[in-house]
Amino acid sequence: MILNDLAAESTFPFDLGGWTIDRASTEEMNLIRPPMQALSQLATREHAPKYEASIETQHEGQAAFYHFNLPTDAWRYTVVRPGGEHMDERHKLTQALRICPLDLRIGGWADWQEDPHSAEVNFDFAETGHYFSRKWWTDPTPVIADFTRSREIYELRCALDDEKYPEITRALALFVQLDQLEDFMDAKLLGHFTVLESLLSHAPDKYDPVDSITRQLKRNLVLLDHRMPPNENLELDQFGQNATGEQVISKLYSIRSAAAHGGSNAQAVKWLNDRTPSGWSWSDNISGYVRKLTQRVLVAALREPRLVSDLRGT
Repeated sequence: MILNDLAAESTFPFDLGGWTIDRASTEEMNLIRPPMQALSQLATREHAPKYEASIETQHEGQAAFYHFNLPTDAWRYTVVRPGGEHMDERHKLTQALRICPLDLRIGGWADWQEDPHSAEVNFDFAETGHYFSRKWWTDPTPVIADFTRSREIYELRCALDDEKYPEITRALALFVQLDQLEDFMDAKLLGHFTVLESLLSHAPDKYDPVDSITRQLKRNLVLLDHRMPPNENLELDQFGQNATGEQVISKLYSIRSAAAHGGSNAQAVKWLNDRTPSGWSWSDNISGYVRKLTQRVLVAALREPRLVSDLRGT
């Protein structure tokens, strides 16, 4: 079950290469709707999930009105189905969809067995409940999905040699796990920096004063940013007042250090807030930016695993 609310204008069905993204069939909907309805009620106090509603928004999505008047054939429940023996590779699909531009979230998997009447669905309750509760601080407008990049990133994930690049494999798994945490938790921001550090830094040489983790991250993130296509770079150049990429990374790392060691992050937060990118909406924030930056570094790691491994050093 895909948690994202995808608009009717999206392309269904879509072949991901061994998997198909499609609207849920009646049989699938009968299986997934009851637990989703219960989780939605707990998280949002609405009597049904938003996939069953027409949504009217105002003020760039800051205000939303849900009208549960859609016929069942217009409900927006979306699933991803395996083809052949691909169920053994579903962790790769989950990871690839999570770092793609659409940020597709799989809330659970159905186990159909041989008898459809004994089918079960196993939800990740923590992440599903958290995802539903995000309605209070995100624009709920259904997204018109272009799955082309999702398929490309899934193909890159399948091509990764897990034994040759175990640090990338571990980083992908950790990134998915972190979405069980609330967005504004310090632990989540620390986790995203753990992913970045595991990919782009090594234990500093105590005899080398320029080998700190901060310096390694600044050097390697700026290098990767320059190699990325404009539509998927790290957006370090979007911060105002002529802020450099090195300055932005340094302030972000200061926030990470404050969370890790119990210090104050007020100065670094103010510095970044004073230079907020003009393209940010009301729902954008520093924690979300760090998550997005981590997503894009993971895509870069899939695209050029040898480069990222070399940047990490020893």
